[in-house]
Amino acid sequence: MAGLPMAPTSDPDSSLVPRGLPIETDAFGNEIVRFGSGRPLTLVAVRRDVPAYFVTSITPDGYLRVQNQGSSPSLLWDQFQIGRRVFVTTRDGRVLPGVVAAPNTHFRRGYDVPIPEATVDDIYVDVGAENDKQARAMGIENLCVVSQVGKLPFDLGHARDHRWFGPGAAVVGGAEFARGFLSRFVEHANHSSQSGTFVFSWIAQGSAGGRGVEPIARRFRPDVALVICPYVRALGDTTPGHTAKPAGPLIVLTAIGPKSDSLKAVLRGWEAGRPDPISAALGRMGIPVAQIGIVVGYPGTPGEGQLGDAQLEGEYFGDKFLRTGKQYPIDSDNPPMQDTPSVASLVDWPPATSPISLHQGTWDVLAPLVHAQGISEHEDAVRDTVLSLIPKSLEPVTDSHGNVIV
Repeated sequence: MAGLPMAPTSDPDSSLVPRGLPIETDAFGNEIVRFGSGRPLTLVAVRRDVPAYFVTSITPDGYLRVQNQGSSPSLLWDQFQIGRRVFVTTRDGRVLPGVVAAPNTHFRRGYDVPIPEATVDDIYVDVGAENDKQARAMGIENLCVVSQVGKLPFDLGHARDHRWFGPGAAVVGGAEFARGFLSRFVEHANHSSQSGTFVFSWIAQGSAGGRGVEPIARRFRPDVALVICPYVRALGDTTPGHTAKPAGPLIVLTAIGPKSDSLKAVLRGWEAGRPDPISAALGRMGIPVAQIGIVVGYPGTPGEGQLGDAQLEGEYFGDKFLRTGKQYPIDSDNPPMQDTPSVASLVDWPPATSPISLHQGTWDVLAPLVHAQGISEHEDAVRDTVLSLIPKSLEPVTDSHGNVIV
């Protein structure tokens, strides 16, 4: 499990924290690094965990039933888990492989079909147990965590540039961004007399309602907070240009607290986004918050992937941020103008489309195929529909097996 995004637990994990720093661990499992003293105090909170499930029951035939633990990054989050591998953490901390069962399409005919999108009620986790007694003998019980199989490295062939793809890529990207930011901060702290206090904290149970940040906020009482977290576009945002994928981090200005011109000055752009659970928790405590989200492709899906080297972006941000000489990352009530195209996200479904007349030619082809009924060994209707759509000048041929050849 080393290096994988964690499920929302309180287990300490220093794998994402740069080595050689004086790390504190509090009772909640948060990892903390402090610089400076006195006021003002700026909290840099880093999301370190991904959404997960916990076991709610074990069926007599050994399947695990689950419930969501934390905030889902996509409206289709449960659907994406169908047929995929997962990790199951036992009561004694061991990690077992499992797989989410998928319905057998050959046994589902006529009207006996699943709903279009799976929900958590459709998830059955198979751990290889024949019955509930075998599953419990493996160390599995209620409230054990079921998390997605994590990311894989993707080397671009450069000396330093590397990216992550797969579930949790945005979480790992945020941690790498924080690593780069912190490395520049340490260099700066060794050669300057920065007033005030900076607290960097890798938050436990961040996706579970931002639970882990609450003891941090009560302990340090930050004046402002900067949250480094997965980037998710705002619900209902239909900004034109949503297919563009800008590189570099974005500032996601939430409705919590003041807006910031100073952060815009050190980033390559910003746009509105969904408040992360950590940001929402801090906002409920009256602390002004700004978010930094690492841009990824296909956010909230199993194919999530970074679009740039997050650690290098963090170093770039750290240099620019520290050159401003400002202690507060949030110091203006004047919102900057949006200057970055949006990033596609499933939360925007359904997307805005052109007038239907522009798609009529496509629909004239798709509609007959959609309505043609065919199952294995009874595909005549589909074949005849295909034949009706192929121009006769192409001279299509049907062989003795029923294949259509052009």
